Amino acid sequence: MVALGILVFGVLCNPWLIAFLFRDHVGSSIRPENKIFIWLFQGICILSGIWIYFKGGTPAGRKRIVFQIIMVFLMLIFVEGSLRIACFVLDIDPTTEKAEGFLTPDIYKKTPWAQQMFKEWKNIQLEYKPFICWDRREFHGQYVNVDSKGVRKTINPSFQESTQVKTLYMFGGSTTWGAAVRDEGTIPSHLSSFFHSAGQDMQVSNYGELGYVFSQEVIQLILLLKEGSRPDYVIFYDGVNDVKSTYDSGIAGTIQNLSQIRARFSIFAMAPPEQLWIGCRDTIPYLLRKHSMIYNAIRKTISHSLPQERYSEKQLEELAVKIVDHYMQTMVLVDHLAHEYGFQYLCFWQPLAFLEDHLTEEEMLHLTYRGNETLKKLYHLSLEEMRKRCPSKMHIVTEILSNRQETYYLDYCHLNEQGNRVVAQGIFNVLQRESFVK
Repeated sequence: MVALGILVFGVLCNPWLIAFLFRDHVGSSIRPENKIFIWLFQGICILSGIWIYFKGGTPAGRKRIVFQIIMVFLMLIFVEGSLRIACFVLDIDPTTEKAEGFLTPDIYKKTPWAQQMFKEWKNIQLEYKPFICWDRREFHGQYVNVDSKGVRKTINPSFQESTQVKTLYMFGGSTTWGAAVRDEGTIPSHLSSFFHSAGQDMQVSNYGELGYVFSQEVIQLILLLKEGSRPDYVIFYDGVNDVKSTYDSGIAGTIQNLSQIRARFSIFAMAPPEQLWIGCRDTIPYLLRKHSMIYNAIRKTISHSLPQERYSEKQLEELAVKIVDHYMQTMVLVDHLAHEYGFQYLCFWQPLAFLEDHLTEEEMLHLTYRGNETLKKLYHLSLEEMRKRCPSKMHIVTEILSNRQETYYLDYCHLNEQGNRVVAQGIFNVLQRESFVK
């Protein structure tokens, strides 16, 4: 009976049946790499059922099966322990998605503050914030600081009380916020130093946040205006998240991780068995990613070998048009806000490793998403579409890091502190031409 039960469970536990049973519910789809794990589990169950049926009919056979199961568990414990020891010796954390590829470039291997900075950065938690979904919790470290309003610290000079200080708010995603750099190495901090060197008193504020798209940034600006803030200048630094969120969801203008957020709300309308399925589908892979070295090693191997083509050429072209449509429609809203509240603004389409003709050997070696040709293509098509329709307040700075020998990219979009300084210099030059700097 035990063998038959295991065999039947194995037959029923397959991705097609699960997808069919929950086909009508948002978020019921299974990621390709997780399908492979379900197939492996199904195969193990079926083989185990057959094995127990033919070998477990006698006391000696049952003892042999129990012994072999114990040996399998001991082998898994040994492999898990060996991987943990290797990761400890090599100072690698494969269970952490945030820092993937960040610690490998030589520019940080020889930097004394890097280890402490990454430790602080990974300890910062996100929390829910009305209307914009999330921001950072307050955090104070040696190199990374976030205030009680969730705003990253910008290194501004001291201003004399008699001077008339202008204010500049900079919005964007984690590239603006400053992932994997110190407070002083963010683009807003570098920008502040350029204003100071030019003799202009400008208080720069960093309103970048992990994963933010243009719409979230504009909503954040609206909330600040509603609270009484009155910036003189506003900068939006975008591109990477606006394209990536569209690529993931198939819908232009959406926030990151849309399907997971939809699933969280949809689960309340489901029957208990369906709630159990959604909970297991999300929770089990999360726990395995956080705590199992074996799972992470297999998952990364599988994900790199899976085909990445999700859209046809025509679909990619349509998505690129929709991305730019949404961005320009949102700029119209910002035009009205600027007129009503008396600030000037500019938008910048940021550089990405995907858009570079030349990368250093080090960047090529550690570039995340390097195998995803479909995503690369969407970034290129979106850039081409933005160039064709580029409004006067949009400045494309994708080529600002060209013709260089230094390593700037930490992954496909985040830059080290030197790269951020080059970008800040390019933005500052545009601001000079646009008379932001007097």
